[in-house]
Amino acid sequence: MDTVEDKLGYTPDVRNSAEERGHVNEISSKVRDWMALSGETSGGDAAVNTCHSVDDQREKYYLIRHVWSIYDVREGSYSDAMDNIRQRLPEDGWNVTKDEPTNSRARNPQIVAVHEKSKHTIVIEWAQRKNDPKNELIKVNVDSRCMQGTSGDDLGRS
Repeated sequence: MDTVEDKLGYTPDVRNSAEERGHVNEISSKVRDWMALSGETSGGDAAVNTCHSVDDQREKYYLIRHVWSIYDVREGSYSDAMDNIRQRLPEDGWNVTKDEPTNSRARNPQIVAVHEKSKHTIVIEWAQRKNDPKNELIKVNVDSRCMQGTSGDDLGRS
């Protein structure tokens, strides 16, 4: 039988999910600041998610995901925001693994990066609307790696 390490390819860190949620929220906040945009932001806080490859019931293992977007920009531009992110990610220890259009029909600009130390992953996509620029937005996904919860950690109701 495969071990957790075999399935994941690494040994999951043992962390309290509330602390890890806070860390992922901090990453999102940095990215938001780097964009230098004034606009509306959707999405709430980071949340506990299932680490499907090892624990479909979220009994012991979890990952943290924060999905949000910025839209209805009043100051700044989406293009400048993407350029700012391109510059700031490497300065903050992120390894950019992809910076090219998506494989979708829209061919939206997309940046994917992994943090060198924490191994968090970030996916940033500028959903361009050439026919309707008022409805453009930048979508952001920040994910932790799969983690092992601490003793007494409530992974199901966070």
